Amino acid sequence: MNTDATRTANSTTMHSIAAPLLAVLVLVVPLSGCINAGRHHEDLASTRERELTLGTVQRSIREGMPQSAVVTALGSPNLVTRDQDGTETWVYDKVSTDRSFQSSSKSFRGLIAGGGNSAEGALSGDYAKQGGASSTSQRTLTVIIRFASGLVSDYAYQSSRF
Repeated sequence: MNTDATRTANSTTMHSIAAPLLAVLVLVVPLSGCINAGRHHEDLASTRERELTLGTVQRSIREGMPQSAVVTALGSPNLVTRDQDGTETWVYDKVSTDRSFQSSSKSFRGLIAGGGNSAEGALSGDYAKQGGASSTSQRTLTVIIRFASGLVSDYAYQSSRF
């Protein structure tokens, strides 16, 4: 048996398999994260519901609008009630949190050399300082729309930030 020749053949076979396998892993593994991020975005609430703002309400809602136009403009309401007179009330309630962070850093590196022909007496030093600030605020928007016979009869909104 020629064990050296067998080892060389097995080694060559392993190298010929390992290189393409490594290339596939290098290309596929990073892309799998991108696919998941895209699916995550699809799982979020509809764009219309994420973008419910005071400006959208002021620009879009008018007395006499049909319910279907309100749904097109604002999305589905959070709560729907009907009173004894048959007046239907839709409530939209949105709370959002804004976070911001700012960081800063300062650094200084110095070298002071002493006299003479040698490195004796040399002094070096580093100075570094890091800091940061963060803030968190919340915004709320509540919209109440009343309908009579399927048309907007009255609406009100309240917006706050704290």
